[in-house]
Amino acid sequence: MVDVSDFILRVLFSGRCGLVVGLDREIKGKPLGAGAHVLVAIGSAALMTVTLNFALSGMAEDDAISIDPTRLIQGIVGGIGFLGAGAIMSPSDDGRLKGHCQKKLA
Repeated sequence: MVDVSDFILRVLFSGRCGLVVGLDREIKGKPLGAGAHVLVAIGSAALMTVTLNFALSGMAEDDAISIDPTRLIQGIVGGIGFLGAGAIMSPSDDGRLKGHCQKKLA
């Protein structure tokens, strides 16, 4: 089991890592800056730690309950993928979608 102080340390560490990545993106002028990265990092770490608590607890030994932490990892990765797609496909000022693969027409 993960105790409260360990939980807080894990979440704060992940928040700092998200802040570093987000500040780097803000300095470079890219979408999804520090705020979004901190929220995603903190949320992911908190959900994963809570799931690990359930998986390591006595509830996981009950045959009637199936706890699989890898399902949560899959969901988190999928959610981060949607955030990345939203950053790439964000609308520009002229109403067109902007992204890295957009070709300019003459």
